[in-house]
Amino acid sequence: MAPAARVTYVAGNGKITGDRLLDALDTVVTYHIADVVTSSWYIGWLPVPNSVISAWEGVLQRAAVEGITVNFASGDAQIPKKLQYPGADPWLTAVGGTTVAIGAHDKYLWETGWVTDLASLNKAATAWKPAPPGTFFAATTGGISSFAEPYYQQGVVSGNVVGGQARRAVPDVSDLGDFTIGYQIGFSTIGHQHKFIYVNAVNGGTSLSSPMFTGFEADLIQGRHHI
Repeated sequence: MAPAARVTYVAGNGKITGDRLLDALDTVVTYHIADVVTSSWYIGWLPVPNSVISAWEGVLQRAAVEGITVNFASGDAQIPKKLQYPGADPWLTAVGGTTVAIGAHDKYLWETGWVTDLASLNKAATAWKPAPPGTFFAATTGGISSFAEPYYQQGVVSGNVVGGQARRAVPDVSDLGDFTIGYQIGFSTIGHQHKFIYVNAVNGGTSLSSPMFTGFEADLIQGRHHI
């Protein structure tokens, strides 16, 4: 997505804030290591303690002041109708996943929220079991959070009023997340008899969507000469 970008991987150990994931972001912000950040991790499901939100927003607000964009994957619906934190926080950009329909000659046809269902052939290979669309496997996570509606969603988002109050909707933006047309990756892992093996696979989910969207932002920054 951004071949000219310098990519830096940052991992925390919990010695700064007590949270390894927050440590990594705090380091990026403190030393302005990057202009755009992507993360596919989460620390829990909403609701989370106010102390956790306060700690995270302290770093996220510093990032905003420094002009650092922070993107988090919205999640892959491990628990339907629940939202991940910090991905649901209004001080960052939540990136969801889509499915893209491509026609002849690579023509863009349409795009919708990503959902993957699974159906296998029976032993005789004469029918699908279960019948299509099959059993739910994964999908882009989204919904209405417990946070108040941020200013940038006012007049943009609909259907987000709960108990008479407008709430933050998740995700903010979306990018390709469909496993069937995802990103091909190769990696080494420990296989049978503890021997290293090489695996070639196609991956997807919002862990693909977030870095893809972040790469697009990096392209914009490079094209505008960091303006």
